[in-house]
Amino acid sequence: MSLGITNRDTSFFTIESESIAGEDLAKNLISLNITERSGGMPTGSLAFYDPQDRFSYIFRSGREIAISWGYKNLEATPDSLLTKKLNFDEISGVLQRRGLKGFVSSPKGSGDNRGVKTFTCQFTSYGFRGLDESKIYLPDLGTRADIISAAFDEIGVLPNNRLINFSKGKERIPVDGIRKDETTFLFLNKLAREWRAFFQMGFSPTGQPIAIFIDPNLIGNTQYQLLTLGATGKSNIIGYMGELNNVKSFTWTSNEAESGVGDNIQLDIVDGKIIFRKFVAQREKVITYRLNIEKIQSVFKESGDLTSQIKLTKELLSKKDFESVKHYFTEVESSTAPMGAGYRIRCEMAGNPLYAPPNQIKINNGFPEVLQNSNSLWFIQSVNHTIDRSGYNMSVEIVDVFTLSPIGLPVR
Repeated sequence: MSLGITNRDTSFFTIESESIAGEDLAKNLISLNITERSGGMPTGSLAFYDPQDRFSYIFRSGREIAISWGYKNLEATPDSLLTKKLNFDEISGVLQRRGLKGFVSSPKGSGDNRGVKTFTCQFTSYGFRGLDESKIYLPDLGTRADIISAAFDEIGVLPNNRLINFSKGKERIPVDGIRKDETTFLFLNKLAREWRAFFQMGFSPTGQPIAIFIDPNLIGNTQYQLLTLGATGKSNIIGYMGELNNVKSFTWTSNEAESGVGDNIQLDIVDGKIIFRKFVAQREKVITYRLNIEKIQSVFKESGDLTSQIKLTKELLSKKDFESVKHYFTEVESSTAPMGAGYRIRCEMAGNPLYAPPNQIKINNGFPEVLQNSNSLWFIQSVNHTIDRSGYNMSVEIVDVFTLSPIGLPVR
């Protein structure tokens, strides 16, 4: 069974679950929030008026729900006609999303001094987790792409609902294999970092899991939008206070620091040992540094007694830039840096269910020239959809390709 609301602007959301009885509970709904983020599981929250304490039973922890949202009125709006005119490859289709599934968590309630009771809960698409076990993918499996295919099998992604296309995909599995010590979802995220690929999962309109593991430069040139959004095209266009006015407000920042992409440190486990990697973009190159534990141990040994070692530790912790501690790292890889300047834009917009990561974004009127005239590729990093009695709105976080870390995933 399902329950839901429809607003004057025809925006709606519905919730389906076996635990929802046939009675009319729509009047109790307050709001729906859904967050989709690059490389992450979809998450969200629900809020209800709960005068009879019913929702604590309906939405117990672990119960699966299916969410649909968008607009009932499927006719093209003036904005949609204009965006298509300004952007020939604008992502377009039915302004509805269906099939997103999640499991209820963190239910809680409250009552105020006026006697008004409310219930809220979170939900997360834990179905993407896959197997939580240690294993080694051995060389006889084949290539790195075969590992990704096997991992997709573990999550339940059907062959026709996946796209695997990345530069290292044809490389053979190393002699000692590839070790997995986490859930399948986290394992795929780790491989995406190490192999400089982009990993993303979503749902088809019928609720089937969809997954891609591709080179970052292929984002926007895939069937992912068609499979998840039921839409055609590969990008969205945004404008502020001008010919196109689909952005209500915005802020922008530059993430460029001495590394080009902020505090870009990755922690990995290799052969059972924890290692730290530092990625530095400079002179159009991305240089990968590995923390040299042996060097640190040698310096501490040479420093003498415990007092001297404590003093050295305090000095190291006080350093604020990478150059000051660079001699404790070893350069292990150098490659071409992505084009871009490290910008991040946050936009408040009227809701549109066809905005989702990792859609490409084109910037039109109303933004500073430094953003409009950039030769960068822009991508949606995250979208927060909110539907309540006032209508449908969304917050969109957009990053340029340089803010995508040199290993393929957006910097958190």
